[in-house]
Amino acid sequence: MPPDSPSFLVFQDADLTALTELGVKIAAATYLRSDGTLSIRLRGICQWGGADRQEFPEIVLRAAHVVLVFGKDHIPYSYPVVGESILFDDDNHKSAGVTRGYFDIDLFAQGKLVPQRGTFFISVAFATQVSNVVSVTI
Repeated sequence: MPPDSPSFLVFQDADLTALTELGVKIAAATYLRSDGTLSIRLRGICQWGGADRQEFPEIVLRAAHVVLVFGKDHIPYSYPVVGESILFDDDNHKSAGVTRGYFDIDLFAQGKLVPQRGTFFISVAFATQVSNVVSVTI
C-alpha cells in the first residue's frame, strides 16, 4: 500500500520511535484486506533494559501480549503479539543498554478471530508495563 493510503494515515502521527523510557507504545488503524474484509492493523514498539534485563526473554517481543476488548459485549481477548511466529535474536534492536522490538500485525489474524464490526479497545501488556489504549471502530 502506498504511504498515503488510509491504513497508513494514523501511523503518520503515531510517534512509535520516540520511546525514551522502558515500556510499550501502540497505534492502530482499520484497513481493507485483499479479500475485501475490514480488519485492524496494530503497530507498536516495546523496549526493555536496566537491571531486570537478565531476567527477561532473549527476544523482547515474546513478552508482549495484545489485550483486546470488544466494546459491544465487553468481551476480552488476550494473545501473544508474535503468535506462532519464528523469532531470531536479530529481531531485537540493541543499543545503549536497552533492547527494542517492533511489531506490525493484523489484529484479527494474529488472534485467530473472525473480523467483525464494532468498537475495539486495544492495549498491549509488556512485562510489568501496559501500553496506551487505542479504540478503533469498524
